[in-house]
Parts: sequence; structure tokens; C-alpha cells
Amino acid sequence: MTDSSISSQTISHRVKRYQCLIPIILSLIATPSYADEKSLSLGDCIDLSLRHNLNLASERRDPLIASQNLRRSVAAYQPDLSLDTRYRSNTFVSGSDSSGNR
Repeated sequence: MTDSSISSQTISHRVKRYQCLIPIILSLIATPSYADEKSLSLGDCIDLSLRHNLNLASERRDPLIASQNLRRSVAAYQPDLSLDTRYRSNTFVSGSDSSGNR
């Protein structure tokens, strides 16, 4: 191996190792209300990043979406029941002629 391949592998390994810290750092930069407060512990930073991570919020909703999709697809195989009623009133009364015949 050459020195350039070792350095690129080392850099790649370091980037992967610290990749989990990127959302934490970005959440602290993007949240100005926390800039005025005192320093945060690592646990606080992790909690903040987990609460404000949009990917995690999306993943939390996935089971609900999957459940609704399952219900919708199963409903296609459920029986369909419908009821129709009609009422007809006949108010026509036949009359009699002058001779009394009907």
C-alpha cells in the first residue's frame, strides 16, 4: 500500500467514526435559543439532536403508516354491504261512473 491510500483510508475511517456527531453539531448550530444558555453536557446534546432529527421523526411514523396501508389493502378483500330501501305510495282511487259500476 502507498502512503496516499493509507491516508485516504484513515480519513475515510475518521469521517465514518465522527459521522454520528454531525447531526448533534448541526442541531446546536441551527437552534439559536440554546446559544444563550450555559454549556450543555454530551447527554443533553444527544437528547436535543434526537428530538430535532427529522429522519428519526419520519421513522417513528413509519409503523403507523404501514399499519394504515395494511388496513387499506385488507379492506379491498372485505365484503361490501349496502342497503337500499324504497317506498311508493299509491294514492289513486278509482272512481265509479254514474251507473254505479266500477
